[in-house]
Amino acid sequence: MALTAEQIKVEAMKLPPTERADLADLLWISVTPREEVKAAWEVEIARRIAEIDAGTVECIPGEEVFAKIDLKLRIADARNAQAIRRQKTHLMKRSTAALFYDFKRRKRQRGNSSP
Repeated sequence: MALTAEQIKVEAMKLPPTERADLADLLWISVTPREEVKAAWEVEIARRIAEIDAGTVECIPGEEVFAKIDLKLRIADARNAQAIRRQKTHLMKRSTAALFYDFKRRKRQRGNSSP
């Protein structure tokens, strides 16, 4: 049975950040023609070089950029982990309630069928 898009999204969010980024790249490339991507990057690179040459942008060291990205990804992972824990707790409570109900039902059935 094929997974739904929603199931795939849920499972994808469980992946580590680097694997999610790789998956996002793969999906993006799969729906965008390579020539279009290459042309868009060439335009973007030319625009960025022009901004740097004109002095209209502030360059940020790569280490600083990646540290900020890493922090944001860790925060997102923590939030996802909390959501997953809440969901597991909810399911455990429901399962426990269902087991208790089933136990009581079986106990009543045994009590009614006794001589």
